Amino acid sequence: TSKVTMFYNLAEAYQPINSKFFDLNMNKGVALANKLNFTKGKIGYFNLKAYYALTSGNPQLGSQFAHKAAALSLANKDTLSYLKNSYYEAASFMYLGDYNQLIDHVNVALDVIKGRPFYADRGVLYSLLVQYYSRTDLAKAFEYIVLEYDCFKVQQKPSEMFSVYNEFAGYYLTVLDYKESISYSKKALEQAYKIVDNKQYNVALAMSNLSNVFLIDNQFQEALVYAAKSMKISKNMQNQALISKNNLLLAEIYLNQKKYDTALPYCLQGIEGIELPENITRGQLFMAWGLNGLNKFKEAQNQLAKVDVKLLAELSPNLQIVYYKEQSNCNKALGNFVKAFENTEKLNQIQNKFLEDKG
Repeated sequence: TSKVTMFYNLAEAYQPINSKFFDLNMNKGVALANKLNFTKGKIGYFNLKAYYALTSGNPQLGSQFAHKAAALSLANKDTLSYLKNSYYEAASFMYLGDYNQLIDHVNVALDVIKGRPFYADRGVLYSLLVQYYSRTDLAKAFEYIVLEYDCFKVQQKPSEMFSVYNEFAGYYLTVLDYKESISYSKKALEQAYKIVDNKQYNVALAMSNLSNVFLIDNQFQEALVYAAKSMKISKNMQNQALISKNNLLLAEIYLNQKKYDTALPYCLQGIEGIELPENITRGQLFMAWGLNGLNKFKEAQNQLAKVDVKLLAELSPNLQIVYYKEQSNCNKALGNFVKAFENTEKLNQIQNKFLEDKG
């Protein structure tokens, strides 16, 4: 059984630098686990495959591996493994935009540990609810951030504090308190440097998040610095999900500076080779924004026609605002004044609702 663990450790070491050797060692590990009928070894295989599928931008595959690991863990009465893989499975549904499945899986996992400590695992499940309610109910989102913090402050692990500081930063960004958001984003980056496992990934993610706050606060130079640093680490790791995130971040920075020609290639690179619906939607919206800026209104309208409006309704108000603003701009420029007016009215409704939620 020690050899099974050794093969998985080798696989993890090779993962960022050689995908062939990653797969080779994973397969050796699971083959030996099956030969020995070593259940923890089988769970470990599905668990690692789920994690790397998720972090590389393939939630569909991640959900399949996580489901196998969770089912095997539950059958083996391994609560810790079950909770970890339930989190991965629920997170997969969040990335796929299936929020009903997300809520169902989180609630089932919380029921399993009802009345028992499991602080860290309870905290990460709360973090998924934070991400969901951040889109739909800001007050409820903040309640779950506090519950998450109460779980994580027990052991003060860098990885857990990194997570909850990111949640606080995201909340304060949503309610337009940029000073607090920057403060918590910097705290998250400090924690990321202390994390032993997957340090590069967490540092890159923290830098990307900090860049996003600077962007929204119109500190474009600071935003570019951190986005570029994050992109460099992401490319070294060959992490497609983070590369996509940073491409879209760079696109948005340049769009806000009205550098439309510079922004458009980043939009395209941001949606290449990924299966993350939110990133694809964001890329399509940013393409329309850039094309409108270049007075290519018909092309912009074609991009907006590709947007999944049902998914858009589940995303942040900021993205919905971009959609209706660019729809209005297209229609006005093409002489469709009635539609332009309708989209402007919808834009105003979303903005007014956002201000009510903030209050």
